[in-house]
Amino acid sequence: MIPKIMIESISLSTFLTINYIFLIKYGPQITSYYWTLLPIYTFFVLLSIKGLNYFSRRLSIKPFLLVGIICLFFTTAYLLLLNKIDPLTINVDRRSAITTFNTYLLSGEYPYLGKSHLGNPISGFPGLFIVSMPFQLMGDIGYFQVFSFLCFGFLVYEKYNVLSHRMLSLFLLGTSPIFLWEVAARSELFSNMILLLLFIFVCESVRGRKTYKNMILCGIVAGIIFSTRGIMLIPFIIYFTRYFKNNELKYALTFFLFLISIFSATILPFFLWDAELFLQHNPLFVQSFKIPKFLLIVVIIASLIAGIFTRGFEKFLLHTGYIIFITICIVFLLTVAKYGWTQTIYHHQFDISYFQFSTPFLLLLLFPGSIQNPLFDISCVFEYKSLNP
Repeated sequence: MIPKIMIESISLSTFLTINYIFLIKYGPQITSYYWTLLPIYTFFVLLSIKGLNYFSRRLSIKPFLLVGIICLFFTTAYLLLLNKIDPLTINVDRRSAITTFNTYLLSGEYPYLGKSHLGNPISGFPGLFIVSMPFQLMGDIGYFQVFSFLCFGFLVYEKYNVLSHRMLSLFLLGTSPIFLWEVAARSELFSNMILLLLFIFVCESVRGRKTYKNMILCGIVAGIIFSTRGIMLIPFIIYFTRYFKNNELKYALTFFLFLISIFSATILPFFLWDAELFLQHNPLFVQSFKIPKFLLIVVIIASLIAGIFTRGFEKFLLHTGYIIFITICIVFLLTVAKYGWTQTIYHHQFDISYFQFSTPFLLLLLFPGSIQNPLFDISCVFEYKSLNP
């Protein structure tokens, strides 16, 4: 069993490393002495840890109110940031890829024919555009990132029972260069994983009380989430490998039937719309092409093995967070070996924002062993009162 202090140290170190990579890439746009940003950020994080631990012991405010104040502060800051930065001036096109797809779709044109404002083809799964559309209709796709921060605040409040842990997790995310970049660029990678974690929390709450209704609802949501990004295969394999017991085969079949059906339902209309164009712009091929086939096979096997040994939510966070991080790290290093450091980092041979996929897991692993139970009450949806089996 891995000692808690080791999990904390590795998680914090990995989180810092990811932010270092972002500072190395985007630091030159801030100062010519960008290497100084690394020790400055490290000192800031260590000072924050020390300071928040100190003040949390002297605060008498209720935890719910404090978390709410922190979330309100960062939400206001992010809304001001969104209002100040024009997304079309940023050399990142995730936002325009989503808005172009949805604009084409709503106007009756084949959406995969659209291109981002940088001229790149659209290659995302349909589920990504489905979950993003409400925020686009609200006026700015960046609201998705603000919403995901609030959801993370909710998860932190529910997960931790120590005030300093709640404060620190929110503060580290709210001030991290990688998340500030994601908000400014209207990227949705962190938000994607927050939706997954919310879904897993729900699945945890019904783990001991599976019914056909529960599994149908979970299967529908799982199908939509799986239709956002191919990387969802990793957490799905890890979590659901041991989710169903031997006497729950009927519930397992119900869940996976609806998962596959909903996933297919998001893909099939575009194939039927224009099979030739769909095959030319096939998101299944494009996303699988981003990882070498041999590595994909290894990752699937590793996820299955991790799933066998995954018991409890924290083990899920641990296994999923690090398999995702190591996978992205390997692809990153292979790209560096092929193209060199400069081409990889500064000439976009590799999208370093993919490291963002692992950050919510790392932040929730900073304080292992402090998870609360029950997580939250969703009895109004799943029709039971107690969350404990």
